[in-house]
Amino acid sequence: MGVLAFAVVFGHIARANGSPGERGDMPAQGFNTARDKEIILDNCRIEKDRTNMTTVTKLIDEADIHARVEEMAAEIARDLPNDVLVIGLLKGAFVFTADMYRALDKAGMEPQIEFLRLSSYGNSKESSGEVLVSGNIPSDVEGKHLLVLDDILDSGRSLAFAKNMFLERGAAKVTTCVLLDKPSRREVDSQADYVGFKIDDLFVVGYGIDYAQKFRHLPYVGTVD
Repeated sequence: MGVLAFAVVFGHIARANGSPGERGDMPAQGFNTARDKEIILDNCRIEKDRTNMTTVTKLIDEADIHARVEEMAAEIARDLPNDVLVIGLLKGAFVFTADMYRALDKAGMEPQIEFLRLSSYGNSKESSGEVLVSGNIPSDVEGKHLLVLDDILDSGRSLAFAKNMFLERGAAKVTTCVLLDKPSRREVDSQADYVGFKIDDLFVVGYGIDYAQKFRHLPYVGTVD
């Protein structure tokens, strides 16, 4: 089972061979799998935080996110047990987890659901490098197939931490799925089984992802200056 992903790029023109857009703001990324696609984002929407006037530039549209979530749900429904235990990593993945859970149900699955709260950012744009657990850890995982959902695969530490912890607690198998992947940021050997979109090294917000507890409400994924 390979990782299926979209490349997110800016530009006016995209050709099937993955050539960069005319603007050259962000080069197109080449991938080998036949189903890799490019999303060309023109006319970026700008929002400003009323408190500190932080500029948010749209990167991935709401409709593109929902379409990709349903695609991944269909793939997961074909690959995983019908009663898979979904575990959403809080707080960043809470919107992604809710949408994926509904999409899995729509695809014919009957998943269970739990949540695990991890943190490595605090209110900073840079990860501390230390993964912290707060709150209860789902305990009834022995012998079960888990689907761990996260918002961003960045350094890889959080996803690797969660996967290893659940395997140590007796999970039969742990499958991972992320909305966004930043391959250039990886610090540990950690790859997701399902990837929504591959992006460059950008600090993103929206769709549940925050910066200092702001911007989670945005229905799209955007970048901040």
